[in-house]
Amino acid sequence: MMMKNLTKLTLGALTLSFAAAQANAETFNATAEISNAISLTETTPFSIGTVFITKADGTIGDNANAGATDAAQINIDALTGAVTTGNGTTDTGDGAVTPLGGEQVGVLTVTGAAPFADLVITATTPTAANDLVHSSANPAIPTINFLALTAIADDADNGGTLTLDASGNGNILIGGEFGASDRATFTGTYADGTYTGTYSVSVSY
Repeated sequence: MMMKNLTKLTLGALTLSFAAAQANAETFNATAEISNAISLTETTPFSIGTVFITKADGTIGDNANAGATDAAQINIDALTGAVTTGNGTTDTGDGAVTPLGGEQVGVLTVTGAAPFADLVITATTPTAANDLVHSSANPAIPTINFLALTAIADDADNGGTLTLDASGNGNILIGGEFGASDRATFTGTYADGTYTGTYSVSVSY
């Protein structure tokens, strides 16, 4: 009788061990949705408004900054909208620029980005290709030199990083500095009318 009981127990153990080895492997999906596009649109145009402006004589060193070119300058503060002028507004031959009103800080709006994300703002340094040109495109008429571009976040820090809201939206404020031309290549004088230039701003995570 003892031999029969031992045999039954052994067979039972073998059967249990075999059943435990029947686990099944399954394959599941991992997904990702790519969203590289960030919408950046101009909601308020950037403008230095109406100005009185005259061309400089092209010489160097007779204004307040020794060694500087004779270009009167006008600056639009991106945060406050304050307008200031400098360099060459009083010295002979330096040209002149006087704001007459209508200055406007530009506003670029970011939409469709990740909620509460921090975006790095990059303002491309203007070159001669960005200068403001008279609507007639007459090559004799001086351009208004685009000297510097400022792009700051419209948030608590007002810096180079924009923190977006819960909808992934935010604003960038645009300002900059412009100068009266001192290039001898322009044989004419500034003409009344509209002058238009370009600027570039990018954002990234």
